[in-house]
Amino acid sequence: MAIGIATYIGADLGVGAIDLVSEIISNKLKLSYRVIRVVCDITFVVVGYLLGGTVGVGTVVAAFMIGPAVQFVRPHVYKVTDKIIKIEKAYAEG
Repeated sequence: MAIGIATYIGADLGVGAIDLVSEIISNKLKLSYRVIRVVCDITFVVVGYLLGGTVGVGTVVAAFMIGPAVQFVRPHVYKVTDKIIKIEKAYAEG
């Protein structure tokens, strides 16, 4: 999941709502993506629970792990996506 999130963020293919909120807050406050993502995910889990949703172990684990996992794989994924984007631009230019 983290590789997929990092890929579509890095390739500028559009960002999901939760990813966008975390990305904007992280950039504005100059804080790490992983911290902001964990705070956002936990906030969404709490709000969902208060609205009557079910919270399981997997939900809590995902809320704490997605942000750190995305931040960890980002540099590696960006190396690959940047190469692909350069190749595509060169191909499009002729």
